[in-house]
Amino acid sequence: MEDNKDEQKKVDKLTDPVFQGIPIESNPQTGIAPEVSSIPRSIFKIGEEKIFVIKKYLQLIWDIYCKNNDGGRLINVTEILDNCFSLFSVTELRGQDVFWKEHASANLRELSYKLSRENYREALTCIDIDNLEVSSYFDDVDRKIDCLHNCAHFRTVACINNTKTLLNITDPNISDDEVFDQLVASYLNSIYVILSKCKK
Repeated sequence: MEDNKDEQKKVDKLTDPVFQGIPIESNPQTGIAPEVSSIPRSIFKIGEEKIFVIKKYLQLIWDIYCKNNDGGRLINVTEILDNCFSLFSVTELRGQDVFWKEHASANLRELSYKLSRENYREALTCIDIDNLEVSSYFDDVDRKIDCLHNCAHFRTVACINNTKTLLNITDPNISDDEVFDQLVASYLNSIYVILSKCKK
């Protein structure tokens, strides 16, 4: 009987797409396998190209910052974003962590809150940090970081309420998870806009 079970396991492995090297169907924007979720996942609407720009150029800014500052932390932008997308994509991960929003906030704020405008310009001289439009996006990122700070420090109600005001969310039936989703999407989009605002 045991031999039959072992044989069945071998057959299962042979027909398993992972063992055959066949990629499992995934979200084309993130590469993450889809899961049923109550969250509309606004972050997945940002688009693969924008996420690529954030990963590439924000990492460059951090690499230069850490090189030039003693005690500079090591930030892996790709790992932070991939972890974030996993939390939003996989319902089971959120179900295992009742404080998933708080933990995600603590990670996401690390993407930019220690960086000054001069740090951006030092790494990407094409960014005109004195431009009024660019400056407004830096201010926008700072306001969203404040919301993430609140959540990371378990002031989640303040985070949600401030986000509703900041993003002009008026739907009385919207869930906290949906508000948080919109906060993260808006935060990442603002970072992208800054990185894309090089002088022509």
